[in-house]
Amino acid sequence: MSSYLARRFGRIVLSLAAALACAHVASADSAQPASIAVDGRGFTVQTLQDGAVAFADQRYTWRGVPLVVSGWQFTQDRMGSAATMTISVLSDGYVYLAVPDSSPDLSGWTRVPAVTFGYDDAGGSGMKVFKMICTAGQSLSVPTFGATSAVVLAPNIESALGKTYRFGNRAAKRTTQKRAVVTHHHTWHHHHEYVVAGHVTTL
Repeated sequence: MSSYLARRFGRIVLSLAAALACAHVASADSAQPASIAVDGRGFTVQTLQDGAVAFADQRYTWRGVPLVVSGWQFTQDRMGSAATMTISVLSDGYVYLAVPDSSPDLSGWTRVPAVTFGYDDAGGSGMKVFKMICTAGQSLSVPTFGATSAVVLAPNIESALGKTYRFGNRAAKRTTQKRAVVTHHHTWHHHHEYVVAGHVTTL
């Protein structure tokens, strides 16, 4: 092969590699939230919205919940008593966690700076949100920080068929929904657009 053809071939290979890399990034960036199941102990699943009780054993309520995640579900545990939770990824997409502002950033996760909220304690404590692109079949342990667990966020959180979330040995009031029954049929878009006419968009 002549040097000219070799250079031309090399440029084509590099162009193809760049195109594939861009396609991969675009695919990840436009991904919708993954369908997930969460199993473990010490938590229930509740609806995330302004005024919802943030912790099972406190009266603090969420405030400043952005419209983009209002109506999603979250894992509610006790303040000062970390839950044990494992996320099973049921479909490809982003998994989201919220942690207190005072907690360290999550290694391997991407911060979602446009999504923050908090609860109405005396200090006005805030929460920051992280996401990770995942594939169906993955299993993730929800991180804890001492006596605090990260909060799992998703449009719908499922669990094993017929299973009930529990606090210790007491059955939680809320029975979980059946696995693989997908609700929240939203239309997803890119460019960090927000809720319009009931449609949720990618964070």
